[in-house]
Amino acid sequence: MSPELSDAPEAVSVQERRSIVELLERYGLTLTGDPEPVVLSVSNRNFAVPTSDGPRFVRFHAKSRTKERQELAFAASDFAAARGIPVVAALTDAKGRWLHSLSNRLWSVFPWVEGVHLQRGAIDSAGAAMLGELHGRLHTVLRPFTDPRLRSDTNGSVWEATQSLDALGRVDDLIRYSPSPGAAQLRLQEQIRQMMALIDSPAARPSADFTGMRRVVCHGDYHERNLIMSGVGELVAVVDWEAVALLPPVFEVLRATSFMGLLGPGMLEAYMGGYRRHAELAQCEEGVEMWWQSQLHNTWVYTARFIEGNRAAGQFLEHHFKIITTFQDPAFRAQVAARLRG
Repeated sequence: MSPELSDAPEAVSVQERRSIVELLERYGLTLTGDPEPVVLSVSNRNFAVPTSDGPRFVRFHAKSRTKERQELAFAASDFAAARGIPVVAALTDAKGRWLHSLSNRLWSVFPWVEGVHLQRGAIDSAGAAMLGELHGRLHTVLRPFTDPRLRSDTNGSVWEATQSLDALGRVDDLIRYSPSPGAAQLRLQEQIRQMMALIDSPAARPSADFTGMRRVVCHGDYHERNLIMSGVGELVAVVDWEAVALLPPVFEVLRATSFMGLLGPGMLEAYMGGYRRHAELAQCEEGVEMWWQSQLHNTWVYTARFIEGNRAAGQFLEHHFKIITTFQDPAFRAQVAARLRG
């Protein structure tokens, strides 16, 4: 554990390279160059891998991505694909395996798909409308999907104040006992202490307050990085289904639009205009409250970066704190709810 703030991508380790070679052998492939980490990856370790039969996309699944979770993701994406949503399925080897255990971790191999991603910060109103339209379509397409492995307590939709305070306190201690914390670490410490004060104040609400929210099957991690587009702006595939879960639709819409920076004037309206081509949002006021409380109690970015050593998570530190401080204003939350309703 370290308060170091560098988010430079980690190089491919010797063990990762060995596992990739062994994995490719199961597919009758050989490694023909150096695997390159995919820089947009956050929770999983993804690699662009040159092989004897062309490039492949290789995923080293995070420890939290269990076998059951992978199988649920496969089932949900397969269900969506059968109903017209383009996806990219994991490749199977000669024994029919698509999920592999190597070095006590799970791996998958995918075809390499050429395409581009929309760039956060450069999405215009037309792009926002397209993203919203696809999001509404996904909510409609996935509605009939059923699976006993679907959970309603993931993706930040359930929280416990004491656990949040404990996690933030651990990071605060890392900085406090660091021999020479810099200005950036001290600024982060101040933000953490502001969050802890809010969680310990009457402003905080338990997740039990929101158990009455209607939940439907959602992709769980819908945003521009999980959409592969063609060079002319057509959808090639919706990827990364590992977070599929039962969530309030308004919760996932807010998760997506805030993450993509689409809450600004005109952008949320364009997004919702596209969304309403397929679905309507209900419980907007309560959903906004739930989202704000979820973010206040959500310590993933801090534990991932400083406790688990996930450097890629560091890019979201400032964004997460900005969301908390912006949604802290009741007038802002009421405005967002009204804009969601349309």
